[in-house]
Amino acid sequence: MALAIVRTHPEPAALADQLAEAERDAVRPRNRVQELQSALSAAIATAEFSEAERLKGELGEARQVLAVREATVTALRLAAETIERQQADDAQAIDQARQQADAQRMLSDAMAAEKTALQQLQENLSQAWAFIGAAQDAFKAAQKSEEAGLAARRQQAAARALAAGEPGPGATPPKPNAASVLIEQDPLIRALAAWRR
Repeated sequence: MALAIVRTHPEPAALADQLAEAERDAVRPRNRVQELQSALSAAIATAEFSEAERLKGELGEARQVLAVREATVTALRLAAETIERQQADDAQAIDQARQQADAQRMLSDAMAAEKTALQQLQENLSQAWAFIGAAQDAFKAAQKSEEAGLAARRQQAAARALAAGEPGPGATPPKPNAASVLIEQDPLIRALAAWRR
């Protein structure tokens, strides 16, 4: 079972509120010191020395009260300035840490992207070489088909000559050249035919 936290003291006022209250509290003592100072000056000027002695005592007490109030204002003001600097330092530290974390994440992402890209590059190159090899194999097969077509044409010529009672293998047939002509006409096919694995 969770225990409830019971606050026995009121929440402290914000420092700015305390400073404003201390400045207000210093107004009356400051006015009192000014009044007593004026009265003392007047008593001295009119040679009322017993009154001047009495006012001197009151003025001393009033100055002590004012000194405490003003010291409180000064301390609170210095504390507020210190806290403001500390807050600014904290904010700067957070921003720097966030920037470093962002930079580290960007670096990690970029390194991962590079690794993936280089792996894909190797796969693409392997695939390209495989396609080139397959294209060369297919072209060589086409050249063999040309030779097979020429051999079949020669057999046909020989059979016709034999059927006609003509001596010899018969007329020389033209060679199929659909693949061979590409070597002469197409630089890519020419390079493919000359490529050595």
